[in-house]
Formats: sequence, C-alpha cells, structure tokens
Amino acid sequence: MEASNGSHLRLAASASPSARDLVTGVLVEEHRTLRIVLSILQRLLHEISQFGREPDFHLLAEVLYYIDDFPERVHHPKEDRYLFPVVRRRTARFDALLDRLRTDHARSAQMLVRIQRDLVHFQAGDPKALSRLSTNVATYAALLEEHLQAEERLLSDVCDELTEDDWAQLARGFAADRDPLTAGDTRHEFRVLRARILNALPTKMRLDTGAAETMRGDPPKG
Repeated sequence: MEASNGSHLRLAASASPSARDLVTGVLVEEHRTLRIVLSILQRLLHEISQFGREPDFHLLAEVLYYIDDFPERVHHPKEDRYLFPVVRRRTARFDALLDRLRTDHARSAQMLVRIQRDLVHFQAGDPKALSRLSTNVATYAALLEEHLQAEERLLSDVCDELTEDDWAQLARGFAADRDPLTAGDTRHEFRVLRARILNALPTKMRLDTGAAETMRGDPPKG
C-alpha cells in the first residue's frame, strides 16, 4: 500500500500558522502513521506466507493493538464527534460523503475484530488462518486507504466553508487525543512499538524523511 504524503492538504494550509493548519497537520500525520503501520503489517504477513519467515506474534499483536487503541477507538470517533458535525452545520454539499465515511468507520471496526480473530487462530495452528488473515488485512488496508483519501479531499474542499471559530473548535478537539506513536506517549507498549516499527521500516520508507520523522515523533519540517 503506497503511503500518501497529504501534499494537497499541506498546500491548502500553507498561508500562515492557524487553527486550520493544526487540524490539517494532525489529520495528515495520523493518516501517515496508520498507512505506515498497515504497510509494515502487510509486509510481515507477505514474508511469512511467501518466504517462510518465522512469525513474530508479539509484533503482530502489538500492531493490531495500536490499530484498535488509536485509529479505531480515538481517531475515527474524533472525526465523528468534531469534524463531521461542523461540516454538516455549514453546508449540505457533503452529506452523502459524510454518511459514507461514518459507515466506513463502523465497517473498519467490524473488520478489525475479524482480523484479530484470524491472528488468534493463526497462532493456535489453524492451517488456513494465515491466508484468511492476509486477505482480511489487505481488504481492511484497501478500505482504509480509500477512506483516508476521501477524508483528506473533504478537509481540503471545505476550507472556505468553515469559519475561524469552526477551525478553532476543530483544533481543540483534534489536539485532545494525539496519536501515541507520534506524540511522545509515555506508555511503555507504544514506546516499544515505535522503536520496533522504526527498525522494521523497509529501505524505501527509511529514505522517506517524512515517514521517519513521523515514527520518531519529530515535528514535520517545512
């Protein structure tokens, strides 16, 4: 899965530091982290199934724990609670898209439960579980990539529809719960996972300065 750099959002927010910049910056970085984590998960499963790599069940479980703990329980609900209602209040142009995005949030949570079950079955020795796990992770990743791109386009398209007060409200909401892999979270499990993901980054992603900054928790440059 190719990681997007969210450049269209960065361009939309490049005029001056503002609440809008904070909102778009947080969304872009949280999306980037999720893309990185899912890319690594897919690569690990590919190496297990195609090259006989010994499964690192602890790392696989840590990755799924992160996806459940932040994107599913914090990031998506944060958008449902703050972003979507503000957009609906200002314009009806995006109502159909917002309905679809909320449905995506529910679908992705259901799919993650299935993936977690597949991992348990794989670790328990079910001979067909790895194939199911790989397929369901690929389906989940494809849904999420389409979903993330739609959200990024939405945020860019509504820039002129929202007031300064709207952006300030969104900035407060988006800053309240930050991604534990990029915000210096003190929980031991996320410090360990961040280090393990950095070590697992493939060469192409190691050369991507933005990806490395994201996983180290560095502030983005530029």
